[in-house]
Amino acid sequence: MRAPAAVGQRAKTANRALVAGKAVMLEKGSGADTSSRLLRYVWLQRGPSWTLVNLELVRRGFATTATNSSDKKYAGLYRAAERHARAAHLGLWEPKTKPNEKAKPTQKPPKASRAPAAEGHPSAQP
Repeated sequence: MRAPAAVGQRAKTANRALVAGKAVMLEKGSGADTSSRLLRYVWLQRGPSWTLVNLELVRRGFATTATNSSDKKYAGLYRAAERHARAAHLGLWEPKTKPNEKAKPTQKPPKASRAPAAEGHPSAQP
């Protein structure tokens, strides 16, 4: 799982909202990545149930699945969560313009040509 720079600050804010001031449990992953960072799954208890924070960030579109990761334990869940985020246009996959906003044209449309009207067409002059 990785949080691309395109949504980095939003991912940081979402992560903070999930875990700030709360006790979390870390589950050991497959060791360390190529940058020597320890790989861990972050779990948050909410009442009687547990939330996998890493998965929640992917589901919200703030992180993607790491294709080169040696951690495969929850890979299927991450892929399904990423498909959900893409389909729902969340986070990284939000449209550049909102659906109710009109896109601004990048150039003026070409001027209409003054071609003579076709014979028999109602606009043809007798």
